[in-house]
Amino acid sequence: MIGVQSYAQKAAAAVERNRVALGRSERRLAEHDAARPDNGDADKLFAWKRERRDLEDRVESDREAFAWAEVKATEAAEAQRTADEDARRAAEERQVRADEKIVREMDALSRKLAAKRDELRASLERTAQTNAKRGSRLYIRNAEERVRQCPARTIPAVTQRATGWFDENGNRPSQLRDDGTGRLVPCDGGTYQWREVEIVQRPETVESASMPKSFAEAFTLVDLEGRAL
Repeated sequence: MIGVQSYAQKAAAAVERNRVALGRSERRLAEHDAARPDNGDADKLFAWKRERRDLEDRVESDREAFAWAEVKATEAAEAQRTADEDARRAAEERQVRADEKIVREMDALSRKLAAKRDELRASLERTAQTNAKRGSRLYIRNAEERVRQCPARTIPAVTQRATGWFDENGNRPSQLRDDGTGRLVPCDGGTYQWREVEIVQRPETVESASMPKSFAEAFTLVDLEGRAL
C-alpha cells in the first residue's frame, strides 16, 4: 500500500510540474507574439517566425505532457482509493474474526446466567410455598425482595411563608375594604388578624415500597443456535 500511495503522490506532483511548465511556455509564446518585428525587415521576421514555430511546438508538447500527467494522476488516485478500501476491508475482516470470541463469551455468560436464574426461581418458589403455609406467622421476604425492594419513603410537604389577613384556620378574607386611611382591611369582620402564616402548597405524601421486575422473569436467554436457555 505504501508503494501505491507514493506513486499517487508522485503522479499528482507531476501534474503540478507540467501545469507550471505549460503556463511558462504559453507566457513565452505570448511575449514572443508581442515582440513581432516590423514586416520591413525580412531577416528579423524570418528568425521571429522560426522561433515562434519552436515555441508553438513547446506549448503543444507541454499540453500533451500535462494531459498525460492528468490521466496518470487520475489512474493513480483511483488505484489508491481501491487499495485503501481493500485495506479497510481486510482490517475489518481481521477484527470480525477476533470479535468471534465475544459471541462465544456471551454464550458462556448466558449459560451461567441461565443457571443462576433457575436457582433464583427455585428460591422464590420455595419461599412462596413456605409463606403459603405460614398461618399466623410473619411473612418471609424472599431473597430478591431483601436485596432489590425499594423501601417506602416520605416526600416532605412543600410550604411557603406568607403575610396578610388570616383567621385562626389560615383562611383569607373574601373581600377587603379601605378603612379610610388607605389601609385595606377585611369586609366581613371575623377574627382575621394581620399575621405571618405558613401555607402548605403540597402536603406530605408517602410512597409505598415497590419491587422492580424479577430477575427470574426479566431475561430472555438463548444459546448459539437460538434455543431458549
